[in-house]
Amino acid sequence: MDPIERRNVERLSVRLQGVVFFDLDGKEKEEPVTVTQISAFSVYFESAIPLDITDTVRITVQMEESEPPFQALGTVIRVDELEKSYGCTVKFEEPPQF
Repeated sequence: MDPIERRNVERLSVRLQGVVFFDLDGKEKEEPVTVTQISAFSVYFESAIPLDITDTVRITVQMEESEPPFQALGTVIRVDELEKSYGCTVKFEEPPQF
């Protein structure tokens, strides 16, 4: 799928709690996040700390109580400074199975 088609993929507006795992100075860190949009190719979340563009992250999100957590690996491609937090877009390495 080319980049223009990918931009037109439906994004779901959600409000889910999750955790992002990333490497900082050679140590794995974790940061709680609030996922606000998700698609087959990317996820957008709000975080108290800014991640760096090109960081590789693992994200875990509980979609429904009765289901196992959704997990995916991806790369940070955008960071927005918001009023009281940061918005980060992560592009998945492979489309996850929802």
